Amino acid sequence: MTHEMSFSRSQRGVALIVTLFILLVVTFMGLVAMRTGLMQVAMATNSQVSVVLFQNADAGTGTVENVINSSSMAYANGPTGPITLIKDNPGAEVVGCLTKDGLVLATSVAAADKKKCDLDNNAQYVSGRNVVAVQVAVRTPVDASGKSQSVINYGTDESVLPGGGGALVAVYSTSVMPAFGSATTSVIEGCLNLPHEGTAGNTVTDCLTTNNASFQTVVQEFVYGYGGYK
Repeated sequence: MTHEMSFSRSQRGVALIVTLFILLVVTFMGLVAMRTGLMQVAMATNSQVSVVLFQNADAGTGTVENVINSSSMAYANGPTGPITLIKDNPGAEVVGCLTKDGLVLATSVAAADKKKCDLDNNAQYVSGRNVVAVQVAVRTPVDASGKSQSVINYGTDESVLPGGGGALVAVYSTSVMPAFGSATTSVIEGCLNLPHEGTAGNTVTDCLTTNNASFQTVVQEFVYGYGGYK
């Protein structure tokens, strides 16, 4: 009788150990599945954010081109027009913000007149949900000596050379999502106040990258002033 009771207790002990082991395996598999699911959600979110940022940044360069092309030459080549400003100030940037109401470019290259996006103002966002802000900058590229880079001469007919000649135009468009990344709006605005080209570590891209901001920058070069070329 004593032997049978001991054997029965032994069986119950083995069953408990097996049950605990199975429970441990199932729990581990559940944790792995949950971790995998969370990683897939994070990857999908990052991919979606990247696409949205790129599309909005690309829209910034296209908007600058459309604004200059669709406007009269009096605007682009006027005293405060973007083409005049970048030709008279090689290497300087004409900054603007793309909002729901359109593109607003600065009327000078002075730091106080920069039309950078105000990330604390919902009206300064380009997206309807106030998630993405797009800042653009227009400049003429310069060589090592600080002079404007020359434009390939496609012809000599000055009637198709508004403003007295063609201009090489570089457009930078940076889209940011303050809600993603670890950078605060004030830090992002400080980064957007920097030039796009300059000393390493002191540019918009370097600053946003260092501060873990969620952003995308698209750069497009155009030749302005030649009929059929841009």
